[in-house]
Amino acid sequence: MALCAAIFDKKDILVFIKIKEKGINSETSTEISRFLYNSFDIILDKINYPGAKATQDLYIGSLLINSSFRSFGYLTNTNTKFLLVTDVENNLLKDHEIRLFF
Repeated sequence: MALCAAIFDKKDILVFIKIKEKGINSETSTEISRFLYNSFDIILDKINYPGAKATQDLYIGSLLINSSFRSFGYLTNTNTKFLLVTDVENNLLKDHEIRLFF
């Protein structure tokens, strides 16, 4: 299940964030926000240092996984970045289903 969705503009400014409210306490909300910004750092690294596997695919895929959360990223052709944070226990969402979401 998606816990958080965020959009960063081309200047890397957060323009939208929505964290699931039902069943989430303030401590977990803070953990999700921290995880989101860690994932955003990874997306910036993948954009700025693409390495040998530079590709035209805008779907970046799985960015970061820990014991509680998993994040996915998408980059538009205008450099807008979409991030989605899900709970790691949800095995229903597969990578190709997340790709369809973006």
